[in-house]
Amino acid sequence: MPFCPNCRDEYVVGVERCEGCGRALVAELPPLPALGDVRWRELPSFNNEAEAQMVRAALDTSGIRTMLKRDVFVSGFGSHGTVVFVPEESYDEAAGIRRSMVGD
Repeated sequence: MPFCPNCRDEYVVGVERCEGCGRALVAELPPLPALGDVRWRELPSFNNEAEAQMVRAALDTSGIRTMLKRDVFVSGFGSHGTVVFVPEESYDEAAGIRRSMVGD
């Protein structure tokens, strides 16, 4: 079965390009790097959990790995609430997706 190297979706034999991102399909997926081997960068903050989850889903659909951190205690003393991290090399693309969905 062919796979998209970006989205990591599996396709039926005969399909040559990913329907989601347009990349050429490959016969085997390369392994994902271990989370500890990724240089993570924090996206700008979100107004609420729902907004963060919505953007995270869009990033995942775009083939951008994400890591989510939720602060259990949120107060008026500077807590961030929900934070989304992306790999450093995907930051500009991820920040653009975030900006298109929720603004600055």
